[in-house]
Amino acid sequence: MKEIACPYLRDLFQNISNNYNAHQHKVKTLDWRYSLIERLDGEVEMLERHVKLIATLKEHQPIGIIRLSELLELPQHKVRYSLRILEQDGIISPSAEGAVLAKGSEAFAQEMERFLKVLEQRSGSIRRSL
Repeated sequence: MKEIACPYLRDLFQNISNNYNAHQHKVKTLDWRYSLIERLDGEVEMLERHVKLIATLKEHQPIGIIRLSELLELPQHKVRYSLRILEQDGIISPSAEGAVLAKGSEAFAQEMERFLKVLEQRSGSIRRSL
């Protein structure tokens, strides 16, 4: 498989793979299955939040945490966390007026498209295995 360039996506994908590998040899109890589903759901929810934040930034940049929180209907601490992660990955940049998209945001969007296609294929394969 092609190496994923975006550190956030690479880490997310690696965490999902590691969680799956760590548990695939354990006894599959009902509690374990729901635990795995819950962790995956949390990762997907966070990814969705990051993408929505980027889309909102495209329309309203520069923008601060409070306004982003209002527009996204999210608590400020979640917005702050997403901004920190996206800044670490070079997708956004801070400014005196608020967050703005960095040049890396276009590369992120392209990488996200590729990642989602791979994820869709893998989830289909998993679904067929059930």
